[in-house]
Amino acid sequence: MAADVHQFVPVLWDDHHPEPYRRTEHLDKDLADRANQWITGHKSLDKDLPFMMLWASGSMHSPHHAPDSYLDKYKGKFDQGWDKVREQILENQKKLGIVPANTKLSARIKEIPAWNSLDADHKKLYRRQMEVFAAQLEYCDVQIGRVVNTLERIGELDNTLIFVTSDNGASGEGGLAGTFNETYVLNGMQTPFDANMRHLDHWGQTDTYPHYHAGWAMAGNTPFPYFKQSSHRGGQADALVIHWPNGIKAKGEIRTQYHHISDIAPTIMEAAGIERPEEYHGIKQQPFTGLPMNYSFDNADAPNAKKVQYYEMFGNRAIWADGWKAVTLHGKRMPWIVNSTTPFEDDVWELYNVNEDFSESTDLAKKFPQKLEELKTLWDQEAVKNNVYPLYDDMIKRMAAINDILFGTKRNSCTLHQVPFASRKKRQYRLRTARIESKRRLI
Repeated sequence: MAADVHQFVPVLWDDHHPEPYRRTEHLDKDLADRANQWITGHKSLDKDLPFMMLWASGSMHSPHHAPDSYLDKYKGKFDQGWDKVREQILENQKKLGIVPANTKLSARIKEIPAWNSLDADHKKLYRRQMEVFAAQLEYCDVQIGRVVNTLERIGELDNTLIFVTSDNGASGEGGLAGTFNETYVLNGMQTPFDANMRHLDHWGQTDTYPHYHAGWAMAGNTPFPYFKQSSHRGGQADALVIHWPNGIKAKGEIRTQYHHISDIAPTIMEAAGIERPEEYHGIKQQPFTGLPMNYSFDNADAPNAKKVQYYEMFGNRAIWADGWKAVTLHGKRMPWIVNSTTPFEDDVWELYNVNEDFSESTDLAKKFPQKLEELKTLWDQEAVKNNVYPLYDDMIKRMAAINDILFGTKRNSCTLHQVPFASRKKRQYRLRTARIESKRRLI
């Protein structure tokens, strides 16, 4: 019921009835079991009745847990360290054709140490963190496979539209040590090395709540820079697999059109031949912000339907438009720093031509300043249109506000200021938040 879930002792609401602290072999297995029961039960009532299911694993988010039978499967697979692994991943990506052949590896950011600079004990700890992550990934994949096998067994696989994706880039929130207990990070602390080492032999088991070193997140985001939370491609570029034999003639092909998570719902609607209602039970519906991807299913060379896409998270911002991208890492805050507020006016924007520079390896801001300003203005327009303002970079208060919504507590309203933006002649303004103090409620 939250972003994190203990995979062995999850808190669940099953058919609206709480099952607190129910022990299980692994939550992903339970989710796959329930998915199979639901699909077969549904089809036994009416084999022609359509269904929709969101299968949302908690895996790959911390805590990284896997059954004991999987934990040792990847021993020794990451001994070469994150720098070498990044090179190997990029080489494989090029061979598979999922990145352009001229893709450069983005630079290792200065906060992440070179693998060869670490001593033997640190390497031992950090490679174990990645071994456990890989074990969890395989176990999750096996459970997805069990659901796919059920669809095939009942004759529904070819007629089922399946999307497989993730929600962001790999997470650097484990920080510069990784952690046996993510609560350290959530409280703004780095886990002491000695504390981590005491849990090395049972990393990934039920008495740990682990996350890996940010160096492994950097490797997982190859060839891009940065991590989850950032608006660089390392934070928001994800793989998407679409499977629908009865609806897509192309098999095993790669598509390069630019799309966003908001495009999945319109794609489903178009595939099902359903239009979005203007009203539902008398309530006016918000319009889709995305565009269907169906046009690209059987046409690899189809031009992009999408022309503009904005991004924002905790003050990190970006805008993509026709192959160009402007992006800023607000306050240069790393994801393991949970509470840092800085003036938005001080942010430095970068500029990339991602049509030619897939990995965002070469900043063109100084070379094309006019293009950068054009994109920054476009970001502001999209932000107004999509209710992004007021910008608010206090991560702790922003997350705490979610609990206020869930539990009905009242938070002081943000005070909004209009601050001049772009040319005065056009009299454009953007909204800014003032610092606010609010009481936090412990639940």
